Amino acid sequence: VESAVQFVHAKYAGLVARSIGHRRYYAAVLGEGQIRLIRRRDDEITTLAVSEQSYEEGCWYDLRLEIKGDRLTLFVDGSEAVSCTDETYSSGACGFVVEEGAIVAKEFTVTAL
Repeated sequence: VESAVQFVHAKYAGLVARSIGHRRYYAAVLGEGQIRLIRRRDDEITTLAVSEQSYEEGCWYDLRLEIKGDRLTLFVDGSEAVSCTDETYSSGACGFVVEEGAIVAKEFTVTAL
């Protein structure tokens, strides 16, 4: 899953993969001064991996979330930012997540690996 994204006053925002409804998914998000891979299951949000790599609101970032088997990897502007493993979700839909704010996105690409 990949897209060019500009962050505009969002608490956090990013890409979603293997979504089973609106409250069960994996996401690669930028926000609150961190880049994170998270797993949401209803009201429970678990940080699976985190990077202190910096980013700026208003700038464009090329985000790519790859999931192969149980390995999740986030690439920011072509460089690996963070990765982890998790076996909770094995399939599902994809899209965007935005918590308290907005993003602007160019294109949205889904590719089988």
